[in-house]
Amino acid sequence: MKTPQQKSDCNIEVAADLSRDRPVIGVAVDRDALPSALTTAADLTIRIGAPTGATIGRAIRMFTGRRGRGALDDGIATGLEFHDLVAAFRSNSSPADIIERLRKAATALGGPGNIDRLPKLQDAVEYGAARTWGLALAKDIADYRAGRLDWQSVDRGAVLFSEPGLGKSLYARILAQACGVPLVTYSIADLFANSPGYLDSVIKSSRAMFERAAAMGPCCILFLDEIDALPNRATMSPRGADWWTP
Repeated sequence: MKTPQQKSDCNIEVAADLSRDRPVIGVAVDRDALPSALTTAADLTIRIGAPTGATIGRAIRMFTGRRGRGALDDGIATGLEFHDLVAAFRSNSSPADIIERLRKAATALGGPGNIDRLPKLQDAVEYGAARTWGLALAKDIADYRAGRLDWQSVDRGAVLFSEPGLGKSLYARILAQACGVPLVTYSIADLFANSPGYLDSVIKSSRAMFERAAAMGPCCILFLDEIDALPNRATMSPRGADWWTP
């Protein structure tokens, strides 16, 4: 996300380059993130979808010179970014080695690789109302995929609260499994740990979090842990308000 001034600057720069017959190429997770001067004047727009199992299999054959055993599931790369895919392709690897690395990477990111190790949401009666809501969400997503429900009608989120250690993080994984979508997990601490901790860095980290979720499209579960670490705006000190309100 850019400020209005940043958007204006980008549009001016793009328009100037195009008027001089210079080639301009924009790459983004979301087309709306590109300068409008580029998207409205573009001669060609290419949408690149997530790689299918057949695409991954072809890449493995080209890289190793060998054919793997059987067809790959289309979900093998679900939740993985480009650098995750590249990291799985190493010198002197067999097709089986690459496939195993991809599955381990998907498991680490909450992808389909760990489905068999999780309980089913239908059976997780201990979650009570959260289970009921999750089953309804899974049905909504299934209806959306089948064209029976508009995306605007799909429920967008819920807040889970309990004492520590009662399974909130596990619930997020079970929910993603039930919905058949990737899971993106962050915490408030991650927004600071992945940056120097300055205000602009934390804002950039939070935007990167949503951009990563958007890259998992068409839909995913974004689990933001420890959200109670955000202070209450009504009781913040003036100094805290100056920092946190943006």
